[in-house]
This record gives sequence, structure tokens and C-alpha cells, in this order.
Amino acid sequence: MKPVNRHPYSRLTPCAMGARGGIPLAPRRSRCSRGFIHGLLAVAFAAACYNPVIPDTNPGEDIERLALTALYYAAGGDSWTQNDKWLTEAPLREWENVHTNDAGEVTMLRLDSNGLMGRIPAELANLEYLSHLYLEFNELGGPIPPELGRLGKLEELFLNHNQLAGGIPKELGDLESLEQLVLDGNEQLGGSIPRELANLDNLQVLSLWKTGISGQIPPELGSLPNLEVIDLNANALTGPIPAEFGNLPELRHLFAEENRLSGSIPASLGHIPTLRWVRLTLNRLEGPVPPEIANAGGLEELLLSGNRLTGPIPAEFTRLNALYAFAWEHNDGLCAPADRGFQDWLAGIGHAVGPTCEN
Repeated sequence: MKPVNRHPYSRLTPCAMGARGGIPLAPRRSRCSRGFIHGLLAVAFAAACYNPVIPDTNPGEDIERLALTALYYAAGGDSWTQNDKWLTEAPLREWENVHTNDAGEVTMLRLDSNGLMGRIPAELANLEYLSHLYLEFNELGGPIPPELGRLGKLEELFLNHNQLAGGIPKELGDLESLEQLVLDGNEQLGGSIPRELANLDNLQVLSLWKTGISGQIPPELGSLPNLEVIDLNANALTGPIPAEFGNLPELRHLFAEENRLSGSIPASLGHIPTLRWVRLTLNRLEGPVPPEIANAGGLEELLLSGNRLTGPIPAEFTRLNALYAFAWEHNDGLCAPADRGFQDWLAGIGHAVGPTCEN
């Protein structure tokens, strides 16, 4: 739906909005502007264009309107599925999918699955009160602006399933209020996991599935006191699973399938009382499975197939009474003990797949 009665900003062309789609640039002085009066008019017009004033608003709202206007132009707003009242003089709370607090300050942008194309403008960092940014399931490309790290009140950042590139900015580690960072499905994002993400003390969900990231998992992530979910599936990560993950007191789900992780499974994972799902299939993990894993008594899923693990599954695993999915096939000798007690325990698991040790 095309917006009507647009705000005067909408009459500025993308060129006039500036190279980055941001605050309008002053136009060139016309060669036809002659005489004193014409000169004054040209200067006044340039000043108004560079620092436009919106009637009946406060300076904070002026800045927010400019930020949203930059997003509209940078992400093809005319083609959005929902764009009612964007760029009009209506209060920002009436712009479709823009949410504000009682003071009229923008707190949420809900633009997921809305046909956004283009890029994310750095001007969004001027939305001082923004707590929720949902831009997932669009066709946004280019880099994630490092300026977003200035959004001190941001709690949820969903940029998944776009076409973003250029890596994860380390500045996102400055988002002191962030609880969920979801970048899944940006296959060309690339780069490595910034160790600065370990500064996000409020982070609960870190989801980086299929983002093309490589390098090692920073052990510093093991210091995140509230992390519940870490999804690193389907990337090109190498090196070990950090033993420091055993220090994550709230971790429930550890997903690191389809990478190139090596070394042994950390025994420290057994120190996490909240641990429920561990998925490590299709890596290069080696050595025996540590019996300490059985100390994670609430474990429900343990998927270890497609590695280089060896030896019998520890007898201590029979203490895992909550386990309903266990897979250990396609390893280098990892097998289930053949004794009656262990086999009876396996029979009670809803889904158990893997070889039995030969006598």
C-alpha cells in the first residue's frame, strides 16, 4: 500500500538524502540565483534542507523521523508490503509497524517479512529508545552497521534470513541490554565470532545458524551468565568446543552441528544442571565420551553421530533418565555396551541409534 500525504521529506530524492540515505544534503547553489534576494533565498533553502524542522514535534522526534526516513529510502519503502502512513506528518505511533512508548519515542520496529530490499542504514542508531528490532525474512544486503552498537536499550535484534555480509560487528558487544541476537540464514555474513559478545551479560539467545562464520569459538563466551541457547549449526567453525562452556549456569541448548570442530567433548558440560539438548553431529570430535556428561541429569537429547569418537559409551549414562533422543552412529568405534542393564536402558529411550559393542 503506497503512503499518501507524505511528509515534505518524501519529496527529497535519494540523491538529496545523501550518499548514505541519511540526513538530506544541502543542494548546490543554482547558477540562476542572482541578486541579493535570490541569494538569501538560496541560503535559507539550503539551511532548511540540511536541518529540516517538522512542525509540532520535539527535537527528539525530529531525529527519529529522520532515522525512519533513512530506513524507508535505504530499504525500498515504496515496495514494502506494509507502509501505511510512513513519511507522513502523522505521529510516529501511527506509522505502520512502528511502536512507541507513551512519550512518543520509538521502541519497536516490526518489519519482518515486509519486502525490505537494500541495506540497513546506520541512522537507526539514532533511535535511542529502541528495544526491539525485527527485520527478519527480508532481502536486506550489505553489512550490519557497527553503529547499531550504540542502541543501549536494545533487547532483541532479529536480522535472520536476509542477505547480509561483512561479518558480525564487534560493536554489537556494546549492547548492554541485549537478550536475543538472531542472525540465522545470512549465508554470506562470514567472518568470525567476535569475542566482544562475551560482554553481553544479559544475552539469553545467540543464534548464528548458517551464517558462514569460521574460526574458533571464543572461550570468552563461557562467561555469559544468562545464556540459555547457543546455535552455531551449519558453519565452518574449527578448533575445540571451549571447556569454559561448562561455566554457563543457564545453558539449555548447545547446537554446533555441521562444522569442523575437533578435539574432545568437554567433560565440563556435565557441570551444567540446566542442560537439555546437545547436538554435535557431523564434526571431527574424537576420543571417548566423558562419563561426566551423565551428571547433567536433565539431558533430553544427545546427538553425537558423524564424528571420530571412540570406545564404549560410559556406563554412567544409565543415570540419564530424561534422555529421549540419543544417536552415536558413524563414529570411529563408539558403541553401546552389550550388557543387559545398558541395553534395557537404551530400550527405554524413544530414539536411540548406534552400534552395540562386540563382545
